[in-house]
Order: sequence, then C-alpha cells, then structure tokens
Amino acid sequence: MSSILYKNQRILGQKIIYDPDEFKIMLEIEDADLIVSLCYFLASINNKYINGIKADIGSYLESSGASVSSIDILANIGLSVSQRTVNRQKTIIAENHQETVNSYCLQNIENIFILNIDDYHNIHQRNQPTLLKTHNIDHFVTILLNSNSSIPKIPFYLSNNISIHNPKSIDFELIINYINVNFIDKLGKSYYQQAG
Repeated sequence: MSSILYKNQRILGQKIIYDPDEFKIMLEIEDADLIVSLCYFLASINNKYINGIKADIGSYLESSGASVSSIDILANIGLSVSQRTVNRQKTIIAENHQETVNSYCLQNIENIFILNIDDYHNIHQRNQPTLLKTHNIDHFVTILLNSNSSIPKIPFYLSNNISIHNPKSIDFELIINYINVNFIDKLGKSYYQQAG
C-alpha cells in the first residue's frame, strides 16, 4: 500500500485522499487484493479475536527463523501475534492434522490420488566440532497428497470382474526375466554391438 500512496502523492503529485469511498476506489483500481488485507488488518487493531492476518504474519516470522523477542516486539506494536499464540496455533494444527488428512481423503475417495514423497538427507561434517557434535545430520520426509477431481480413481476390478492387480503380488520370475533381457544380456556387449 505504501508504494501506491507514494506513487499517487510523490510521483503523480496528487493530494492526500481523506474521503473513505474515494480511497477505497483508488486502492481497488491499483490492487484489489490489498483492500481485503487492509480491512482485516484495520479490524484486528481494535479486536483481539480478529487476528487472522496477524497470526499469518507471526507464523511466517516464526517459520523464517525470527527470534522470539522480535515476534513479541511486533506483537506489542500490533503487527503480529505473540510467540505464545504462534506456538498454540502450531499445536492445534498438529493435533488436527490426522483428522484433516482423513477428511480430505474421504471427500476425494472417488478421485485419483497423487502422492509425492521427498525423502531428504543432509549429512555434513562440522568445520569446528564441539564436544557433543561432530556432524550435522538432518533427515525429514515431506509427503504431498493431492487429488484431481477430473480423473476417476483406478478401479480394483475391471468391468469383467478381473482384478487389475497381479495375484502373485511380487512376481519374481517376471522381474528376473526383465533384468536378464534388459540388463544382463547387454552387459557382455560393447557399445557398438548394442548400437548395431
């Protein structure tokens, strides 16, 4: 919003707008989303229960690594919620996570699910080891579950009541045959023999 006001007052040389309707029209012309954020922010100044944007700001600051004191200072100014509120919200989200995932799956049970798994490992030796740590080891897994309402789920049975899944589960003969044909046979051949 400051860039909009700066442009209007300094670059375009317009006078300060005191009329609320005119101010609203000016903001909507420049940035329609800004008016929503501004309304929430102004409403939250006088009401401690309307703090959605402040909570988002506090959560963003906390996830960005801001210190507890800096978040609390911004809360005292009125721009954010306190660190205690951020921690309380994180606890509520963690407690409701299982129910949220279950609800999402039940709502989209007739659609295909796309599951992305990112398994992250980070192992580094420290340049200056301490008495307690010689390495920094991080490991976490991120799972993104998404569904597409335009793609139906894959049926378990075909229309003639035959299962689409392999009844042997893991067919070791098929795997061995595939490895022999695609890999083992090519190991004994040179590049030119394989290309020719």
